[in-house]
Amino acid sequence: MKPKFWRPMLFFIFVAAFLISAPIVVLYTAGYRYQFGTNKIVQTGILNVTSFPRGASIFINDKKQKENTPAVIDDVMPGKHIVRVQKDGYTSWQKTLEVNSKQSTFANDIILFLEQDQEPTIITLETNPIINRSTKQWTYITDDGSWIEVLMKENFDAQPKSLLRLPKQKSQTYSVEWTDTNEILFIEATGTKKAKTLLNIQTGEQKPFDEKLSPFTIKNLSDRSVLSVKGENDIAKIIAYLPLGSYTFEDSPNPYLLLKDTAHNSLILIDPTQTQEQILLNVSANQWNWSNTGNALLFSDGFDVAVYSPFSHKQETLTRVSEPIIGLKWYEKGLVAIFTSQEGITALELDQRSQRNKMTLVKESAVNEFWFENGGEWIVWTVEKDGKIEANRKRLQR
Repeated sequence: MKPKFWRPMLFFIFVAAFLISAPIVVLYTAGYRYQFGTNKIVQTGILNVTSFPRGASIFINDKKQKENTPAVIDDVMPGKHIVRVQKDGYTSWQKTLEVNSKQSTFANDIILFLEQDQEPTIITLETNPIINRSTKQWTYITDDGSWIEVLMKENFDAQPKSLLRLPKQKSQTYSVEWTDTNEILFIEATGTKKAKTLLNIQTGEQKPFDEKLSPFTIKNLSDRSVLSVKGENDIAKIIAYLPLGSYTFEDSPNPYLLLKDTAHNSLILIDPTQTQEQILLNVSANQWNWSNTGNALLFSDGFDVAVYSPFSHKQETLTRVSEPIIGLKWYEKGLVAIFTSQEGITALELDQRSQRNKMTLVKESAVNEFWFENGGEWIVWTVEKDGKIEANRKRLQR
């Protein structure tokens, strides 16, 4: 066959191949794929995955992806997929997620905890420590029968520092608290009388504690309680009428007021800036904890664990347990609820898609208190054994 014949033939073949392949390449680059289940060409969706710690492997339907967290995977076929995130030495995370065409599905801030086969480090104390929520410093009291001593530790590994030593008085009880200014409030109590003294944690200097007067007051009437605020010329302005009770002001982010009714074991959240519907939340609760950002309140009535968002005004029950809940906190690296019961210390994620992942962090009954150190890398908890307090520590992340 003559060369003149092949030249136009090859030219048309190349043109035809280009006309066929170019749209395919463009469509493929734009995320279009052939879906065998539906026999249709569909556009893929995006899966965005982040985790603590970073560098975890991502599996979609048991197929390992080339990316590690944090990752944006932009070629996921529409539909339900089993997504697994895992890292050596850590417990894995798994959830069934729906991915939609041309949309992003997020699995963000996944918390992976170290596998809990490690033995805890233990130190012995005489009394339960009181933990400063912002600095994580400990303070506690020792009593040798003749002397009372207030001690402070910077963290689990630090040596205790003596802040105050006093001869013990008969029929006298002692306690310590942290103030908003990160000073220690030392309380001596005899009967109904209490002497309150501020201790400077740097110098050990003592000074009388001056109660700060709040502009908010609660007055009990015969059938209800009245929450008021002092305005100009000390004229009280009524904010809200409350059920008759015995209220204390608890810590809360601005502008909210959090009230605990000890008479009815209830918790009331109020927004004093509102002119209508100032009461945002009124629930039975004996445990509660604000998130670090102040946008989520975790609370429990002893058996339910629930969360409330004042911004969206949404309340959601996370779980219900058969054993009484003793303690409740947010994990410091993300919105994971940590609670204690007779079964130990449990972590529960908020993401309810397909199921909430739950993990036992500590298998220990009768935990008195727990907290986190070094930004959530460690968990510390106390238990009472043989009349002494044991402080235990385990690593949660590296």
